[in-house]
Amino acid sequence: MGKIDRRTGLSHKEFMSEYVIPNRPVILTDASKGWEAHKVFKPEFFKANFPEKIMDHKRQAI
Repeated sequence: MGKIDRRTGLSHKEFMSEYVIPNRPVILTDASKGWEAHKVFKPEFFKANFPEKIMDHKRQAI
């Protein structure tokens, strides 16, 4: 497999013609830009809602 494109501001038409139809992978760097989750799921949320979960130095739940 070759290099995977990273794209921003891709229109639906471009996405379909350049990636879906030819079955090529792409990383959409701004796909979740407007998601509410970016406002909700911050470190403070997890500290408040899952205080029993501790992260080790490798950022893996233990």
